[in-house]
Amino acid sequence: MFHRNKSNLEEARYVASLVVLAAQLMSSASQRSHEPPKTLSIGVIAPYARQVDVIRSSLTKALQHAGSQFPLDVEVSTVDSFQGREKDIIILSCTRYVLYFAFIFVS
Repeated sequence: MFHRNKSNLEEARYVASLVVLAAQLMSSASQRSHEPPKTLSIGVIAPYARQVDVIRSSLTKALQHAGSQFPLDVEVSTVDSFQGREKDIIILSCTRYVLYFAFIFVS
């Protein structure tokens, strides 16, 4: 027997950490070049609305915790909602995972 899920908290946290890392890298590069920072646009695409919600929640927490001052434009949407948009960085969340449960009968 197996269980399929349309959200994956661990992956959402990983996606949020990638967004924070991108912001930190761009902030560092901007400081080294002594140029004003350009707004970094990041698109996060997930196939399921439930995963979009989980990523948004994780992203809000991660950005608050990191205290990022770098200008970001982050859009988290489903594949259908995102269609036709362009961003500097695209992150794809595959979301699904399968948990397998084994039943062993001993006679």
